[in-house]
Amino acid sequence: IKYCDLPLAIYSEIVAHLEQIPHLNVDLVIEDPEDFDYYRSQIKGIYVSGKLEHDEFLLLQSILKYYEKYYEEFKQVQSDLCPKLDLQD
Repeated sequence: IKYCDLPLAIYSEIVAHLEQIPHLNVDLVIEDPEDFDYYRSQIKGIYVSGKLEHDEFLLLQSILKYYEKYYEEFKQVQSDLCPKLDLQD
């Protein structure tokens, strides 16, 4: 999950909220050192994985939608290790 140009504190807050969801693993993805910029948070995104029950998945959706209201729409980034989640209604 990627948000553009969020402060580190907000990324940390999102991770703290997501960590409350059972069966969900959450980690911050750090930017490469060559991309360092003092004016950015140095966070590339949030890595989430896990096998969620339906109610846990709905909680994940509601947390992400909450942050969209105040900051911006998140982007899902798919990797070989983590398929893209269907987070739309």
